[in-house]
Amino acid sequence: MNTDELLKQREADWGDAIGTHCRISQAWSGLFNREVQPHQVALAMAQLELIRASSNPYNPDSLQNAKAYIQIAQQILEQAEEEELTRSQHAPQYEQLPLFESLPSPQVV
Repeated sequence: MNTDELLKQREADWGDAIGTHCRISQAWSGLFNREVQPHQVALAMAQLELIRASSNPYNPDSLQNAKAYIQIAQQILEQAEEEELTRSQHAPQYEQLPLFESLPSPQVV
């Protein structure tokens, strides 16, 4: 299966990739108490897949998934250029979860 076919399959299973990455970026921004952009989510997921591929180089799934995440990052950035994409255009606004509000801010040592 090529990358475009994989992305179509994933969209059928999970919905719009850009919207999903926007929602994940909002959740991660709250979790990490810093701004995380949707394309950074895709790049982080690609990195995760590359680490998996280094652990098991004979399984083609991880490399194919990494290529798909890189393509999603590129699509997000291209759409951002065209539409001046913001997370609020693709994902509903979420209030910061109370769980995150109760956590202390990270301390730099």
